[in-house]
Amino acid sequence: MRLFFKLIIMSFLIILPACSNNDLETGPKREVVLYSEKTLSVDGEKEVVFDVDYGNMEIYCWDKKELKFEIAKRLRGMYKKERLEEMLKDFSVEIKQCGDTGFFKSRYKGNIKKPADKSLDVKATIPRNTRLIKCSIGNGSIKVLDDINCDMEIDAREANVEINTIRGMLISKSETGWVKISGGRLKPGTAVNTKKGSMYIKTELEKKGQYSFEAGVGNVELSLPEGTDIEIVSQGSVGINEFNTVLSPLKLSVKSELGKVNIKKYSSEK
Repeated sequence: MRLFFKLIIMSFLIILPACSNNDLETGPKREVVLYSEKTLSVDGEKEVVFDVDYGNMEIYCWDKKELKFEIAKRLRGMYKKERLEEMLKDFSVEIKQCGDTGFFKSRYKGNIKKPADKSLDVKATIPRNTRLIKCSIGNGSIKVLDDINCDMEIDAREANVEINTIRGMLISKSETGWVKISGGRLKPGTAVNTKKGSMYIKTELEKKGQYSFEAGVGNVELSLPEGTDIEIVSQGSVGINEFNTVLSPLKLSVKSELGKVNIKKYSSEK
């Protein structure tokens, strides 16, 4: 009798997974993608706000009075293709215009847990005369691939930030991820802070004002034009500092709790 009951229980254990996971398949993970786009007509100077929980952002500029969003929803998993395509509905996207501000918001409400297996990638093309870009991101990346002439605010949990050229004030806070700026001219009030990650910043600074660059676990690598008169307050281990600290209306606060601080010169001559 005991053997009989054991056989019944084992039969249920074998049959149950097959019934509950009939959408699963063996083999490598498959990927499904759904593309869409939307364009908003705008007038005058604009503020653009991004709020993304999982995804990758690319930002470009053009001379049109339009905000254009090209969206790719992506999922990867062991499910059948039809089931994965149905699960794309777990992404929600909201695009709207309120006054002089354009909003882009996305959320993922599904059951796929790994960030690498879910993303909503957006390519945004914004008017060149935009005065402020705000980005809030949970997990992913932010890339500004055109030159921008505006202020930018970034709030990131786990994301890498890459900016080609910026002429404006940058306020960037991140839990994890590196920050890279390849050129431009940062305005006073700029503050870049990352708790876990390094920063690599090449930029010009104004002749007066306060700037702050801080890393918790990570290096702070700054490249500034030679001939810059600057007053530097540094905390942490300084590896290279090619500037002499002088009394100056231009004040730079640099800090790395666990890493190196390097401040180098570059020639501004073309």
